[in-house]
Amino acid sequence: MPKRIYKLGEKIYRFSEEDILNGHVGRTLVYLSFPLVLSNIIQVIYNLIDLFWLGKLGTEALAAVAYAWPIVFFFTAIGAGIINAGGVLIAQHRGAKNKEEISYTASQTVTFTVLLSFFLSLFGIITAKPILRLLGASPEIIPLACSYLYIAFSGMILTYGFIISRTFFQNIGDTITPMWITILTFGANIALEPFFIFGWSVFPELGLSGAAAALVTARGIATFIAILLFSRGYKGISIRLSYLLPNFSYLKRLARVGIPLSAEIAIRPLGTNAILPIVSPFGTGVIAAFGIGSRFLDLIFTPAVGISQAIATMAGQNVGADRYHRVVETAKKGVGGTFVIFALIGLITFWQAEFLARIFTTEAHVIKMVAQFLQITAFSFGFLAAIRAFIGIFRGAGNTFLAMMVSLFTFLLFRAPIALLLSRLFEETGVWWAYFFANIAGALVALFWFWKGKWQRRLVSTFAQVSSAE
Repeated sequence: MPKRIYKLGEKIYRFSEEDILNGHVGRTLVYLSFPLVLSNIIQVIYNLIDLFWLGKLGTEALAAVAYAWPIVFFFTAIGAGIINAGGVLIAQHRGAKNKEEISYTASQTVTFTVLLSFFLSLFGIITAKPILRLLGASPEIIPLACSYLYIAFSGMILTYGFIISRTFFQNIGDTITPMWITILTFGANIALEPFFIFGWSVFPELGLSGAAAALVTARGIATFIAILLFSRGYKGISIRLSYLLPNFSYLKRLARVGIPLSAEIAIRPLGTNAILPIVSPFGTGVIAAFGIGSRFLDLIFTPAVGISQAIATMAGQNVGADRYHRVVETAKKGVGGTFVIFALIGLITFWQAEFLARIFTTEAHVIKMVAQFLQITAFSFGFLAAIRAFIGIFRGAGNTFLAMMVSLFTFLLFRAPIALLLSRLFEETGVWWAYFFANIAGALVALFWFWKGKWQRRLVSTFAQVSSAE
């Protein structure tokens, strides 16, 4: 079945994984990106449907999820960093034609991810209530949020299994299989969620915890599929028992790549949260406008994440193959292409800002502020997309520290201080301008580091020495 799926994808896209090293760079980027962009759009659709069903449970349930989601995201980011570090190495080993090292890296990544998931699950369950109290959740909300968190933490290993199923294949150059896994996973989640929440048919009524149960169950399906594929050595990735024995020297090196990745993933939502205390004094209307505006940016830049992932795959494999000229060409076309696309999206957003604001709210004063937020930030969309593309280059090249630093400068060190300063001069409008200036500054920092060439970091020889010593 997987072979048939992939052959169908090849017929549609006329794409070979060898094109990553030898094919036309621009065309290959498009072929790699499209399934990833589609996968991310599917995830956005799922999030919207999820909010629809949770909205049926009332405002307390929505408030509980608002507290629970950032906590789950933070815990997920820790493991995702290790998984993505494994993905970077798989891409570089693929480029270097180190077939055994691909399977060794995949196996070691799975081992440490499983161990980490058990620790984080236990730690999360124990600390859920104290964390919620620390975040200021009311006594009425805490039990509801905990009902969601306990199930989400219990299924952490399945969440990581889902991420592994996408990351490993994506970095080997197969973006079709992750797309089908995503469609199946979120399709199952969407189908199961109302049954688990409302107790339809023979299912018990679980309420908010049912949403978490549906999510964990769907990701369990993805994990099962991944186990089947990896056990058969699909796409050259084989999880072998002999390779699963923990190699702590390898873990140390894996952590050096993975910890900055975990931080980079966590910085973006932290940057948004850092703005909340700045806009809070201006009233609930401004807070609502900020929430809608930041959510819109998350939605509109979903395709940019997929393109960034494709760029990382191309960069990783070409670094592994010592073809740095193709990495530079990938950067030029990837950064340039995303800049132009999102600059055009920015123009459309500026033109239709009020219409877009009305999709999210009916309150006239909030609509006005959301439209203003979108019109000010719209002309920096190209720069923000370029940041995502540069992060893909740095990730794929193995310099995850640079990827983390670009995120840190853009979303925290630039945006928050500028917002604090300008808000005192221009109130909420100053915060909107902070987004504009921070996006441009972040893109310039990323361009400078790329131009300096410090992103070049071939990891495969170092990691191969570790595994060959076993």
